[in-house]
Amino acid sequence: MVGTPPFMSPEHARGHQPGPPSDVFPLGLLSAVAATGRHPYGDGSALGIAAHIAGTDTQPPGLDACPAALRGLLRAALAAGPAQRPTAAEFAAQCVSR
Repeated sequence: MVGTPPFMSPEHARGHQPGPPSDVFPLGLLSAVAATGRHPYGDGSALGIAAHIAGTDTQPPGLDACPAALRGLLRAALAAGPAQRPTAAEFAAQCVSR
C-alpha cells in the first residue's frame, strides 16, 4: 500500500484498490485542514487516523469547525462511498462558484 495514512480514502485505508474517487477524498481532507488547521478525524498517530478514516461509514469526519459555506462540498468529498463523491472536476467547479 502506498500513500500517507492520514490522507487516504476509506477504501484505500481498508486495502482496496483506489480509483479516481479515492483522489477526491484526500482533496477534501486537505481542504478541511487548510480551512481549520485541524484534521477532520482528529489528532493522533497516522495509523490511528487512518483507522478512523476506514470507519467513515459509521463515524463521519468532524466538519463543524469548517466554514458553513464549505461544509456541503467537504461532506460530499468525504463521503464514505466512492460513488457518492463528486469528481475532481465537479469539486473544482464548486470551489470556483463559492
